[in-house]
Amino acid sequence: MTTPVLDRPAPTSAADAPDTAELRARFAPVFARIAANEARRRDTAVAPHAAVRLLAETGFTALRLPRERGGSGATLTQLLDLLVDLAAADANLPQALHGHFMFTEQVARDVHPRLTDWWLDEVAAGKVFANALVDPPAATGLPGVTARRDPRDPEAFLLTGTKQYSTGTLLADWTLVAAHDDAGARQPLVVEVAGPGVEARDDWDGIGQRGTASGTTVYTDAPAPAWRRVDLERPAAAPGYPFLWLILAATQAGIAQRALDDFTEILRRRSRSYQHAASASPAHDPVLQHQLGAAAAQVRALRSVVLGAVPALEAAYTAAAGAAPALGVAATESPDDGAAEAFEAAHTEAWVAAASASSVAADLTLRLTSDLFETAGASAVVAGPGLDRHWRNARTLASHNPAILRERALGNYYLNDITPNAAWRSLQAADAEQQAQVLATAGAREGGSSVVWSRIAAAQNARVVSRRTPSSGRSHCSCCSGVPNMCSTSML
Repeated sequence: MTTPVLDRPAPTSAADAPDTAELRARFAPVFARIAANEARRRDTAVAPHAAVRLLAETGFTALRLPRERGGSGATLTQLLDLLVDLAAADANLPQALHGHFMFTEQVARDVHPRLTDWWLDEVAAGKVFANALVDPPAATGLPGVTARRDPRDPEAFLLTGTKQYSTGTLLADWTLVAAHDDAGARQPLVVEVAGPGVEARDDWDGIGQRGTASGTTVYTDAPAPAWRRVDLERPAAAPGYPFLWLILAATQAGIAQRALDDFTEILRRRSRSYQHAASASPAHDPVLQHQLGAAAAQVRALRSVVLGAVPALEAAYTAAAGAAPALGVAATESPDDGAAEAFEAAHTEAWVAAASASSVAADLTLRLTSDLFETAGASAVVAGPGLDRHWRNARTLASHNPAILRERALGNYYLNDITPNAAWRSLQAADAEQQAQVLATAGAREGGSSVVWSRIAAAQNARVVSRRTPSSGRSHCSCCSGVPNMCSTSML
């Protein structure tokens, strides 16, 4: 049957987009200002509040909004191109803003009239969104976030609990929190960061990306109206993780660019060489010229690798719009098999493209940020310039979603035609069943203290093993629509 579709903002086409050169010229002084203060923020461990505010005030955070909604109408390609430049200025900022761009893209493309209008108006007004989706490991003893109905307002929830890896939340105005209600249903709700009952902590202590505000957030009866619920089961949410990986790949490309710039400047200034060098002048040493030239070629190619994956991402978002029943349509109605199959194929291609780009970007950047030290001598390892930060930042990003796991999934896909979606669904089903058994056993042993979490695990497991995709009949997790890493347990 034909499913009615609500009007949604049309994605910007290349013909309607602003000129890329003009966008670069517009934001070049903004990025230069951010770069000039990056060392001070790094040395004093100051969270980049001012830098994020500058990006919001100059319209960078509204780049993807259509002009009629107060944005610039930039394409996805233009956004990711500029994110490379931003990462060269400060590698923390694209990652800190990934949730803002990722979920704004979903909300803009999958209209819930009240939520979408409010969200896009907030972005146009310079407000920044983040996310808090990751529960603490069970070993910490800290509870995840629960959502109970506000006794004073039946159309609102009160959120209580803890989230880890709340990337960007400390720097944002709003954050999307993945909570569960008493029945075990997932309730992804938008909460005001400066509102009552929210404590965002700057306690992220990684070896790199220290300014991403990826710390803990604690909620104590934090209010959230029910209409600010973001449906992560919608197909428009599915391309979010390929989008995230491309943002991280763009960040790697920016790190590589900044490392190249820093080491080039050092090599230009060097006046001393070694007795066994090919030239008395380091800048005229053919060995060092070759090493720097190879690095420059890799840096130039990295940007192309990232941007080359964007068309597949755009196609996945387009296919998601065709596969999604309109909000408000009965939950039993499904898109036709043709649309669902087209979406599955488009999402798989986006996953493969983004995973490939992010794998190459991580590998090249890690090697480049280490090998460039060969060009600079002992002076490059003094603490002052902080040249080691490039490798530490690249290493932290590469550990975000380990490349060896994505590359194995790619190999499985090419050899055995097992799509990443299918592999993830099987893994999620097995994991949810094991989790339900563990928590149910703990609940029986400890009495009422684990009852709620046993209920949650059982509900999750029931959804995983019982729901089917329209096209293939394979089971999938209802919190993620069968998308790899779209569960709230994934590290963001």
